[in-house]
Amino acid sequence: MRKALTIVAGALLCISAWGQTSARDIISILRGSGSVSCNYSYTAKGDFPVSGQGSALISGKMYHLTGTDTEIWCDGVSIWTVDKAGKEVVISDGSASPLSRLEDYAEIIHIRSYSGGSLRCSIKNETQGLDIDFSADGITTGPATEDAGLFSFDTSSLGKDWIITDLR
Repeated sequence: MRKALTIVAGALLCISAWGQTSARDIISILRGSGSVSCNYSYTAKGDFPVSGQGSALISGKMYHLTGTDTEIWCDGVSIWTVDKAGKEVVISDGSASPLSRLEDYAEIIHIRSYSGGSLRCSIKNETQGLDIDFSADGITTGPATEDAGLFSFDTSSLGKDWIITDLR
């Protein structure tokens, strides 16, 4: 599931490219871009189908993805994966930019359509067991933000019933 969320974060970076058909073209356009926000949904097919939806804000190496029971925060240094229902936080290294993560999957991301403020793409690789349909709507772009506080998660306010696993 975490791999799927990482791919979703990377796929979200596809959303501001006008009329591009390949993920690599989109990556080169985004190298100097500001921030991108949208609402997204995905369906991972296969033996254990999973679907989800949420919103995203991405600015450079920093991002914040929200979903129904999960949030992912990245300040460019650390990633906090917060499972609200399970009352668990996993903290890991977040030094890789979303663009570099997207580059790892560029060959298997197939842009189906982009028009105005929406994107439709699929991510497929049989050897990795990936078959994901991804959509983004309400896409907006703006200037990059340098405020890492918007993209970090403070675990000090959590109750004692939360499990915090720090893998950094």
